[in-house]
Amino acid sequence: MRARIALVALALAFAAGCGGEPKAPDPAQVPVVATSEEVADFVAAVAGRRAAVRIVLRPGDQRQAVLEAKAVFRAGGPGDAWVARLRPTAPRRPTVDLSRSVVLRERRGEVEQDWWRDPQNVRAALLRIRDSLVKVDPTSGGPYRTNADRYGARVQALDRALARCLAPLAVPAARRPPEPGYFAGRYRLARRPELPGRQSGPNWLAAQARLGDLAARMLSGGRLRCAVAVPPAVVTPVVPPAP
Repeated sequence: MRARIALVALALAFAAGCGGEPKAPDPAQVPVVATSEEVADFVAAVAGRRAAVRIVLRPGDQRQAVLEAKAVFRAGGPGDAWVARLRPTAPRRPTVDLSRSVVLRERRGEVEQDWWRDPQNVRAALLRIRDSLVKVDPTSGGPYRTNADRYGARVQALDRALARCLAPLAVPAARRPPEPGYFAGRYRLARRPELPGRQSGPNWLAAQARLGDLAARMLSGGRLRCAVAVPPAVVTPVVPPAP
């Protein structure tokens, strides 16, 4: 039976640039660094206009930006282990490994690093980001908490919609465990979808909704579809500009 479930993901403008000549940060903003597009998206959602988020995948000529950042947010794993060697952490200038705040999964004896495929992990990471930003910029604690709660509610709503969409493909708990992987494990899928490597981009919410649609069609031979409606990204300040 063909099921059609609409998932609406509210678009959130991405505040960080990637590639090309980086823009000079606003002196009023807190300079922070993220080591992946996914992490930068989460940090930007919590920070709003109060922080300038820069993506640094490798130190290279942005080494000084990493050293001078008020906080560096890592995805974790060997891909960004260079941060710990380059920049020692300090109470007021933390290096935050978000993988230590989430539930990690293993496959064939190795930890899978794409923990953001599980929305529950994303909500846990948002709390860690919130607390870290409050430590380095305590005067903006209120907006950081509000933004984290707001974005976390959107993540939870999308998680519930994906669970409803993928329920026909879920493995009953009493039968056998689901396939490995964060996405398959979260929704107890009987088969593991071979998901594209880059399904996050500048808007994790929208990308995760598209991912649910793609997984449903892949795993059901096209019989199950989640019709994803994602409005165009609109540049809307999450918080008012700092006075």
